[in-house]
Amino acid sequence: EEAGLLFIAYGIDGVKIICTKNCQPKQTCDQFMKVLFGETTEYFKEAYSVFRSDAHENIKTLFSDAANMPKYLEITKNNTTLYITFLREVTGWQNSFGYFVIPAGIENLETYYNANIKPDLTSNVVPDTRILFKFVGNVIPNTGKPAGTLQEGTSYVQIPELNVGDKVFFFLVPKGYDSSNDRVITTNAKVITTNPLFNEFNDVRPVYNGAVVPEVWRKLMHGLFLTESCKSIVYAIEDCYLNETWSDSDYNDIIFSISDNRNDNELSAIKLDAFRIVDGDGQMK
Repeated sequence: EEAGLLFIAYGIDGVKIICTKNCQPKQTCDQFMKVLFGETTEYFKEAYSVFRSDAHENIKTLFSDAANMPKYLEITKNNTTLYITFLREVTGWQNSFGYFVIPAGIENLETYYNANIKPDLTSNVVPDTRILFKFVGNVIPNTGKPAGTLQEGTSYVQIPELNVGDKVFFFLVPKGYDSSNDRVITTNAKVITTNPLFNEFNDVRPVYNGAVVPEVWRKLMHGLFLTESCKSIVYAIEDCYLNETWSDSDYNDIIFSISDNRNDNELSAIKLDAFRIVDGDGQMK
């Protein structure tokens, strides 16, 4: 049924978009992103935890099931290229963003990660081959120094040559960009991956601004969901560890979109069964 201005649908037999009544013309991706993350949003509010009892009902629904929040993207077609587009950044840190792939056929993901990926993500300097964006933002905080040419909605990178069954994970290195040496370092903070099994934090669960972070979320620092307006997957990141007392758990610090094409076509090479949809055929107001 209709849920206010935001629709969430489960794809039992595949991904479906539902609009039950009062359907209006589809909004653009830019309009959709402003509705979800803009200054006047009722959804992902700045410094407003998604776990607050008075958070928007649809946001609470989206973040109600940590176990089924997607942890990676599984590829369904050979020779697939993923396109990761920078949409938004409102942090005060010099964060870095990267990825790794666990190939098809690997049954024990944690064992493979520990042997083949973890050494790169726990070394003092992360190899450039793992990095998609050395610095996620336009200006280095507190310096006014430009950090590159990232433009919201247009700057993107590619992950090429992916094949059926490959699993693509992403990670954030908080305060990882070493601007003096143009490199990514892990000496300031631990890496946050999209799989909580790979994240090493303690068990403290903070209370922040009226919100208690549920235990199952203390190592899960992202939201991954589908949107019809952008014809892509939206990746929303909380960049402060949820076991730290200053984490606001608003999950709007860094936003990317992920697609398997550059032609504004529907996704066709990513397994979507586990994804929820956070907009519908109706225009949000």
